[in-house]
Amino acid sequence: MAPEPAAGTGSLLPDDILFFQILLLLPVKRLVRFQSVSRSWRDTIASTHFVLGHLELSTRTRSSMVLVPRKSQKDPTKTGSRYLSTFSFQPGQSNIAELIFHKRFYPYGIPMFSIPLHCDGLLLIPCLTGAIFICNPATREFVELPPGTRSVVLDHRYAFGFDPWSRTYKVARHFVRSYKDIAQADGEGTVREYSSGHEILTLGTNSKEAWGWKPTVDPPYRIKARTPICLPGFFYWSAMQSMAHSKSISDVILRFSLLDETFTVHPKFLTHHAGLT
Repeated sequence: MAPEPAAGTGSLLPDDILFFQILLLLPVKRLVRFQSVSRSWRDTIASTHFVLGHLELSTRTRSSMVLVPRKSQKDPTKTGSRYLSTFSFQPGQSNIAELIFHKRFYPYGIPMFSIPLHCDGLLLIPCLTGAIFICNPATREFVELPPGTRSVVLDHRYAFGFDPWSRTYKVARHFVRSYKDIAQADGEGTVREYSSGHEILTLGTNSKEAWGWKPTVDPPYRIKARTPICLPGFFYWSAMQSMAHSKSISDVILRFSLLDETFTVHPKFLTHHAGLT
């Protein structure tokens, strides 16, 4: 059941009409300003019911793409850029991208980052050094997330999406605890085995204790450097089966459920690549 709008707005219109028939149609920038009208306005506009309603209406009436240019450098530990810009582009309506967010970083700049992940207007910006940022271009909020468990290699993998059961946004992270080289059974070369971990962080919690990474069960296979597919309630990772006693590898899909925080293994395309170590 949807929560009731906050009472006591002082409007001649009923609250359900004011908020969910009129204010719901306004752009985000204007809604941010209206949050300062009163506490009841702020609570209602920030409520999950209102946010999801505004999001659903926006996706039906306006189609757009979010563009985040990034630098490419040979050394991922060096500064990637002194600033970060986010653009909105509406295919078929304009040939020019609109700047919607610009942030400068002093004095050292933002580390080099991989491909940002997007969910419901929010951007997750994962840096190759392990730093992670969440950006809401519409409200101009930019927050650095707490650091996760240390990875022994620059091999951080991230997923970002909405959990319909808890009605919260969650970030998942894959990292490498350790690795070792194991001799092949036939004595021809070695293969590297990894000990991998997995953890999640829930956004929007009011508790300081909850604002941290929570370990989950370890993934059965090492997750690969490919952008995951994030659907409501599930993250789909591309992974590689262990090769400790074989000269071939098999790709699989790992489905991570946000409901019970478990992995399910699904065969991908059993294409074997001989001779890889």
